[in-house]
Amino acid sequence: AGEGSYCGTEGRLGNPDRCYCDGAVKFGYGVNWTAWKPTTTFVLCSSTLFGDPLPGQVKICMCREDKAITERTVRLQDYNLGVMPHNHVRMTFQTPCFVYNKEDRWKYGVGWILDSVMSSDVTCADSACMQEEMKKHQACLNEQGEVKGDYGKLRGEWSGVNYTYSKVGSYAELGGFTVGFGNTQGEATVMSSILDRDQIFKRKAVSAVFELVTYNANFDLFAYVAVKFSVQSTGKLDKDMTSTVFPLRLFSMGSKNGSHVETILCWILFVLYMLFAVVFTIRVFRDLYIQSCISKALLAPSYQFLMDFFTEEWWNVFDIVILILNIMIIETLFEFMLIDSVASVRNGVKSWSGSYAFALKSDLNTVDRYREFATAASLYNRFNVVVSLNGLFLIIRSLKYFSGVMALRMILTAIARAIQELILVTAISFIVLGGFVLMFFIHFGVRFPLFGNSSDALVNMFMFVLGRFGIDSLIRDSPVFCLLFFPIFYILFFLLLNMLLAAIVFSWKDVRRDAQEFSFSSALRTLRDSAPWHHQRTKDEKEDVNLTKLNVDFWQKLSILRFVNTLDELGRITVAKRSQPQLKGTEITEDGEDDRDEAEIENEEDIGFNFDNNDDQKKFLKVFRKAHMELASRMCRMVEPSKRDNGAGVGLDEQGGRQAKEEAALAKMDGHNGTIIGIVEDEQPDEQVEQIIAMLGRKLGETDHISSEIWLDALLTVLENRADTNSVSAIEKLQAFFLPMPMIMPKKPQEWNAFNEKKVKLELRLDSFVKWLQEISRLQHLKYLTEMTGSKERVLKQQSLVLTDYLETLDEQIKRIEEELQDLEREKSRMSASMA
Repeated sequence: AGEGSYCGTEGRLGNPDRCYCDGAVKFGYGVNWTAWKPTTTFVLCSSTLFGDPLPGQVKICMCREDKAITERTVRLQDYNLGVMPHNHVRMTFQTPCFVYNKEDRWKYGVGWILDSVMSSDVTCADSACMQEEMKKHQACLNEQGEVKGDYGKLRGEWSGVNYTYSKVGSYAELGGFTVGFGNTQGEATVMSSILDRDQIFKRKAVSAVFELVTYNANFDLFAYVAVKFSVQSTGKLDKDMTSTVFPLRLFSMGSKNGSHVETILCWILFVLYMLFAVVFTIRVFRDLYIQSCISKALLAPSYQFLMDFFTEEWWNVFDIVILILNIMIIETLFEFMLIDSVASVRNGVKSWSGSYAFALKSDLNTVDRYREFATAASLYNRFNVVVSLNGLFLIIRSLKYFSGVMALRMILTAIARAIQELILVTAISFIVLGGFVLMFFIHFGVRFPLFGNSSDALVNMFMFVLGRFGIDSLIRDSPVFCLLFFPIFYILFFLLLNMLLAAIVFSWKDVRRDAQEFSFSSALRTLRDSAPWHHQRTKDEKEDVNLTKLNVDFWQKLSILRFVNTLDELGRITVAKRSQPQLKGTEITEDGEDDRDEAEIENEEDIGFNFDNNDDQKKFLKVFRKAHMELASRMCRMVEPSKRDNGAGVGLDEQGGRQAKEEAALAKMDGHNGTIIGIVEDEQPDEQVEQIIAMLGRKLGETDHISSEIWLDALLTVLENRADTNSVSAIEKLQAFFLPMPMIMPKKPQEWNAFNEKKVKLELRLDSFVKWLQEISRLQHLKYLTEMTGSKERVLKQQSLVLTDYLETLDEQIKRIEEELQDLEREKSRMSASMA
C-alpha cells in the first residue's frame, strides 16, 4: 500500500472521507499513487484534489505520520454531520407469521394466510407485531406452512448472517431485527447488498424502519429522521417519514451573535412563565373552592359545583383547558430535560439530555443513542403540539379582556346570540357530510386510496367542501355517479354554509341596531346635559333633594343594640322615641366638630348600655338572662304533649306526624315568603330614609321576643366593623362578591330575561348567606335558652323544696289550730251545761 498510514477512503456521490494528518498525504491504490501533498489539518480523499492515478478503482489516502487520524463521521454539505459512533443509519425490520386458512372454499388455493395480528389495520412499523406473535405462537410458520425454527432468529439465505430478535435497541423499543449500516458509504453499500441478497426486503420483512440523526452546529440543532415502510395485508406498501428538529440545550440560539444573551433571556421568561402558571393555577382552584362552598350552601349535590362553575361564566371552560395545557407543558419540558436522569447527593441530578457530548473514541461497548434521540424527538413533538394549543386558547381567552372595545364586544355578542342556530346548522352539516362520506367510502374505497378508509374519506370530502375539485379520476371511473351526486353535494353544503352566514348576519343586524340606538341616545343625553340651562336645573334639583347613602353607619345607628337598655325581663324592647341617624344635611365643621347641640349628642350617647362600665355589663347580663328564662318558661308552656304511636300509626297525626309539625314551625319561624334580599347602592332621598326608619321601628315594637334578634344584630355588627379606616369590612367584601358585573343596559325582552336570571341567582345566594347568619344566631340564641332553662329548672327545684317545707309547717300549724278549736268547743259545751 506504500509508505505511511491509512487515513481515509475515496468517497462516492460527493461524500469523501476527511484525512486528518500533520505531515503529508498521498492518494491512490496498489502501485499507483500521487505525489505527497503537505498538510497540517486535513484533506479530502478525492480525485478532484489529488487527480485520478487509477480510474475506475476506489482509492485511499495515506498519511506520512505515526499519529494519523481517520474521520468516520458522515457529513452532509459540511454543515450537518452524523452523531452516532457506529451506525449513521439503523434499520429495524419485523417478519410475518402465517396460519392455516380455515375457509373451505379457498384453502386449496391459498392454504396459508397472515395471522390476524398482522392482517389488521394497524401498521407493523408502529406496532409490536412480532412481540404479539411470539406471545401467541410458540412456532412461526412461513407462507408455505413450514416452521421457521426459532421465531427470534433468522438466518440469511445468501450471507448466512444470523439476525437475532431484540426489543432493546430496536425502533421505539417495539422489538424486531436490528441492522446497522455503518458510518461510511462503502459500509452502507455492502450492508444493503447483503440484505437484498438475503431476500429481507422481498420476502422476509413485513415492516422496516430506518432511523438517522444529524447535527447542525450553526444552529445547535439535532434532526431525528424516521422513514417507515409497512406492508398491509392487501399487499399495499405504506410509506411514512417523520423528521423532528430540536435542541438538546433548551433555548439554545446557535452560534449567531448575541445568542448567549438571548438564551439567558429565554430562561428568565421561562421562569416567569412558570410563576405565572402557578399563580394562575392557584386562582383557578380558589375559584373552584369558592364555587363548591356556594353550591354546598345552596344544598346542591357535591358534583353540582362543576356545572355551576362552567354555567356561571363560559370563559371558565377556557381557564380549565389552559390550566391543563400549562401543566402538560411544564411536565413535558421537565421530562425532556431529565431523560435518563440519575440523582445523587454528591453530584446532584444528571441527565442524558443535559450531559450528551460527541464521543472522541468508540469501541464495541459504545452504544448508538437512537433510543434517547427518539425519546427526545417524541417529547419535543408533544411539546410543540401542547404549546400550539395553549397559544390558541390563550389568544381566545384574551378576548375577554377586550370586551370593553365596542366593536369586539358587538362581534362576541352577535356570535353569542346566534350560538344556538350555529350549533344546529353545524350539527346538520356534519350529519349530511357523514352520509356522503359513507356513500363515497363504499363506492370508491376499493379503487381509490383517497377513500381507502373512513378517516381518509372524511378528510377528502371535507376538502371538497372547502373547494378542492380534483375529481377527474373519479369522473372517469364513475361518470354517471359523479354527475348525479356531486351537484347535490355542493348545492346542499352551499345552502348550509349560507344558513350559517345568515344566522350570524341576522344576529349582527340586531346587535348593530341596538348599538346605534344606544350610541344615539347617549349622544342626545350628553348634548342635553351639556346645555347650561339643564346644568343649572339639575343643580337646583340636587340642592332641593337631600340624598343619604345607606351605608354601614346608617344601619348601625338603627341597630337593636342601641336600644338594648330598654330590654325587659319578658324579652321585649320598649320603644319610646327612636333617634334618627345623622342624615346628609347634618355636617361636620372644618374643625372636626359635630354641628348638633350638646343635648342631641348626649341623648345619642345615652342610648344602650355602656359596656365599658362593669355595672352596666352586670346589669345587661342580668336582664338578658332573666329575659331568656322567661322565654324558656313560655316555650315550655307552649309545647304540646307528644302523641304516642300505639301501633300501625294509631295515635299519630294524619298530616305527617312530628316531622310535618317541625317543618311547619320552621317555615313559620323563617317567615320567608319568596322575597329576595337585594343590594341597594344608590343614595336614597330623605323621604325614603324616613320610611325605612319608621318600618324598622314598627317591626321592633311589634315583635314580642326581640332577644333572638340581638344575637343576629351583634353578629352582623362584628362583620360590619373594620380593622382600620383603610380596610374593608366582611360585609362589604360579600356585597362586592354578589354584585353583578357592569354590563350594557338590556334592550330586548330576552336580554332582560338573561339579566334578571343572573341577578336573581346572585340575590338568591346572598339571601342564602343571610339566612345562614340567621340560623347561626338562632342556634346561639337557642343554646343560651337551653342554658337558661337549666338555670330556671334549678331555681324551680330550690323554690319547690322551700315551698314543701313551708307547706309542712302550715300543716302542723293547722293541726294545732284545729286542736285548739276542739278544746274551745269542749270548754264552750261545759260552760253551757254549767249555766243550764
